[in-house]
Amino acid sequence: MTLAKRLRERRIAAGFESQAALAKACKLYPQIIQRLESGDISSTIHLSTIAARLGTTTDYLLTGRVTETYLVKTPHNEAKGAAICVVPLLTFNEIADWTNGGFKITDKTQMIPATHVSSKAFAVKVKDDSMLGAGPSFLRGDLLIVDPAQEYADMSFIIALVKETHDAYFRQLVKLKGLWHLQPLNSAYPREVLDKNYMICGVVTIMQRTFS
Repeated sequence: MTLAKRLRERRIAAGFESQAALAKACKLYPQIIQRLESGDISSTIHLSTIAARLGTTTDYLLTGRVTETYLVKTPHNEAKGAAICVVPLLTFNEIADWTNGGFKITDKTQMIPATHVSSKAFAVKVKDDSMLGAGPSFLRGDLLIVDPAQEYADMSFIIALVKETHDAYFRQLVKLKGLWHLQPLNSAYPREVLDKNYMICGVVTIMQRTFS
């Protein structure tokens, strides 16, 4: 099945009877939807916005791969921010720049659909096996939605940044004997005390896993 067919099926399933109705909901020109569904173009920088409005992902529209979304529960998870929006996909090396306001979104920046997050939220993919555990488990390549506006608490999954080196880590925040620790789920990795050398860049609110 092509992108054109998948888009048309998702549009109808989402209740948009016409291309114009979907375009209006996405604040786009109707010709963009028309050209996508006719196969005249195979992608657009607005595809993430269209996917979010249809309740799907750009990956599904482009490839047909199915992505499952999991709410990462923390004691303070609350619906904040816009109901539907898009956030930039960063590498771990870019998190420091995003946190400090130095990252610039360009036409080449991949945007990821997200729900109920603040304007400071971002996405990042798990880069190693440090968060593989017997209970909650995060695989290399899993997509994380991270929101700096979300309040963290004991057992929250967070992104922590080393202030001096700008190295970023995905860890679980745990409180032991009155001290905060950065806890990997994989026992092969060390647990670190969250001291003044670290800053918390945001709380993981959603994890997405794609199946071929």
